[in-house]
Amino acid sequence: MFVCTAKKGVWNKMSSSKSNSFKNKAEELILDESFIRWVKFGLPEDNRKWENALVQQPDLKNVFAEARLWILEMGFESAVPENSEEIAFYQRLRASIDNTQAINVRRMIPQWLRIAATLTGAIVSLLAAYWALNYYSFKHITTGNGEIVRILLPDSSEVILNANTKVKYERKWNENEPRELWIEGEGFFNIRHINKDQTHIKNSERFIVHTSDLNIQVLGTSFNVNTRRNKTKVVLSAGKIQLSLKDNSKAPIVMVPGDAITYSQQQKAIVKNKSVLNPSVSSAWKEHRLIFVQSNIKEIAEQIEDNLGYTVKINAPSLNNRTISGSVATSNEDVLFKVLADLLNVDIKKDPQNKIILIQEKK
Repeated sequence: MFVCTAKKGVWNKMSSSKSNSFKNKAEELILDESFIRWVKFGLPEDNRKWENALVQQPDLKNVFAEARLWILEMGFESAVPENSEEIAFYQRLRASIDNTQAINVRRMIPQWLRIAATLTGAIVSLLAAYWALNYYSFKHITTGNGEIVRILLPDSSEVILNANTKVKYERKWNENEPRELWIEGEGFFNIRHINKDQTHIKNSERFIVHTSDLNIQVLGTSFNVNTRRNKTKVVLSAGKIQLSLKDNSKAPIVMVPGDAITYSQQQKAIVKNKSVLNPSVSSAWKEHRLIFVQSNIKEIAEQIEDNLGYTVKINAPSLNNRTISGSVATSNEDVLFKVLADLLNVDIKKDPQNKIILIQEKK
């Protein structure tokens, strides 16, 4: 039970010193929806009504003042009422105030807005359910700095993920749909060949790798995909694949082993060339190695940043022209940086706390 403790003294005073007629009139006002609105909100329509009432019945001035004081000073707290008359009064008063506030709120909000709010809530709930269903129907894998992960896909194809790479694919592939995987970063693919008839390729026999720019369609092959630094680079080791831009602005390109294709997001251009290197060079990272062939210091810095997560700072412009060729293991950072320092004839300082590598002239 709730009672108005802030006005209990007023009620007792009214009970003892006011006539029943005064009390009844005050109670009627306190329970009047229009009077409550006038006291609490001062709406123009209510102002006119009750100001006119005072002009016509000036003897009600004290009753108005008493009822107004009750409404303004009410404070509901848990307490035990003192008598049955007080209980009945507070029950009527509480029910009236709660109902009045609910009516006022509903009247202040247009019906179309209430309907819109209800529909919006329903739409948000449906979108959240759709997002959750869509998200959890996919398997998401992310690798960290220096981490190389091998994963087995639902069809037993293998993907090796380089450091700082994200992939997603459906947990269960539909028998009538292409096998699909989305990648950000770098990965090497060994796709299981399930096609039996090259002249009649079923939809489910296709395997499609999606990057932000390209769709790479394969049947059964081995290739490397790198989507770093606003470029997508594909190097084919074995088999045959077809590349197409997502916006279909250019004709699809068919790749054969040894081909290397790069698409630049900035230039919106595809560059195709025959790899002068063994295609395995581009995927040496999966064996925890980096192979450099006349690579300049900027290219080396990019490899360190992409694979190990460091920010590389080169403090001498004269170093930009230095190049190296060779193979370097990446499994041990300290050994890696020592070998690079010797090959480049520079000093390399590592700040592991802030993930910064400083390359400077050898002192």
